[in-house]
Amino acid sequence: MNVKLVEEVFTERQKYEMAAKLTDVMVAFEGSDAFREVVLVLMEELDRDGWQVGSIENARAAVAAGCDLAAAQAPVRHR
Repeated sequence: MNVKLVEEVFTERQKYEMAAKLTDVMVAFEGSDAFREVVLVLMEELDRDGWQVGSIENARAAVAAGCDLAAAQAPVRHR
């Protein structure tokens, strides 16, 4: 699975723990601990200025404005 993070937000330990928990979730859905050996968690750290969320120009501007990036994203609803 691919995980995109804003650079310099999480420590190496936090990223390790995140990967371990994401692996646990995948194993739980698959139903067999043997699946753990083939789960790949690829973490990519993005420059704070190198991406956009909706109409927010970049993460630095959003954070400076006190914006909650998670709340700024409109939820996708499937029918």
